[in-house]
Amino acid sequence: MQTSSSRSRLTIVICFIVALIEGLDLQSAGIAAAGIRAAFNLEPSMMGWMFSASIIGLLPGAFLGGYIADRIGRKKVLVAAAVLFGIFSLWTAYTSSLSGLLAARFLTGLGLGAALPNLIALCAEAVEERQRSTAISIMYCGVPLGGAAAAVIGMLAGEAWQWVFIIGGVAPLAIAPLMLWLLPES
Repeated sequence: MQTSSSRSRLTIVICFIVALIEGLDLQSAGIAAAGIRAAFNLEPSMMGWMFSASIIGLLPGAFLGGYIADRIGRKKVLVAAAVLFGIFSLWTAYTSSLSGLLAARFLTGLGLGAALPNLIALCAEAVEERQRSTAISIMYCGVPLGGAAAAVIGMLAGEAWQWVFIIGGVAPLAIAPLMLWLLPES
C-alpha cells in the first residue's frame, strides 16, 4: 500500500515525465524546421504557419482541457491529452501534404495545451499547500529538459527530421497506460 508521501512523489515524477515529453514536442518543429522546409518545399511564410499551428492550438487546448477536467477529472483529461499529442506528433512525421502538416501541428497543440493545466493542478493537489510551489516548479523543469532532449534527438537524427516527431509521439503513448495505472484521480 502506498503512503501519501510516496503517492505524492509518484504523481510529481509522472507529471515531470509528461512535462518533459511536452517540452520535447514544443521544440520539435524548430529542431526539424530545415528538414520540413526541404521535404515540403516551403516558403518562409509557410514556415511561419507551420510554427504557428501548434501554438494556435495551445490556447483552446488549455481552456478545453481545464474545463473538461473540472467535470470528468484531471487524470482522464491528462491521459487523453497525452494520447492526442502523441498521435498527432506521429502524424506530423508521416504526413505528406502541407494541409496534413498544419492540421497535425494544430491538433498536437490542442493536446499539449490540454495537458499543461492538468499537470499543474495534479502536482498542486498531490502535496500540502506549503509544498505546492516546489512541486509545480519541479514538474515544470521537465519542459526545458524536454526541449534539450529534442535538440539531442535532432542532432543524432541528422537529415531524418521525422525522428524527433516519432519519439515525441511514441513517448506519450507509452506513458499513457502508466498514467492510468499509477496516477491518482484528483
